[in-house]
Amino acid sequence: MRSHGHEKVHLMGGPRDRWPQAGHAWTIEVSALTAVPYPVAAAQSEVVAQAEVLALVGDPDAAVVDVRSREEFTGERFWPSGGMQDGGQAGHIRAAVWLPIDIVEQSPEEIRDVCDTAGVRRDRHVVVYCTIGNRASQVWFALKHLLGYPRVSVYYGSWAEWGTTPGVPVQLEAVQW
Repeated sequence: MRSHGHEKVHLMGGPRDRWPQAGHAWTIEVSALTAVPYPVAAAQSEVVAQAEVLALVGDPDAAVVDVRSREEFTGERFWPSGGMQDGGQAGHIRAAVWLPIDIVEQSPEEIRDVCDTAGVRRDRHVVVYCTIGNRASQVWFALKHLLGYPRVSVYYGSWAEWGTTPGVPVQLEAVQW
């Protein structure tokens, strides 16, 4: 939503069960909607990374961060379900840092410590990816809005694109930190 210029975006912090626990009700009634003009801006490059990801691989001022499962990162799986993509290859972007999605369940201080240890620092251009962008968006939110990283973006194509693109650098063994 932010990548297309929506400024008023809110996320519920926690699981679905927290909504009724906080005293709010669920409904199946559909609200009446009124059509209004609402132009959607093109994706903003400070939120979404695309073609520039290849140039950032190995750049000392950048950190490419894979937030998929260990099995996806090491090449045992292409999709989280365990399936493989026709014409695709498993693994991760060469020199990517592995920080699993579970990082978002920690406190901001713990997230910062893990990121610092892994070399994912505020002074670097951080590009986060997963398989199709969902998990990466959650980590983007944590880095951008909880920790205040100034240059963090989501690789829009993520592994679904990279893993099916011929000639891009792919690595199978884990990068340790």
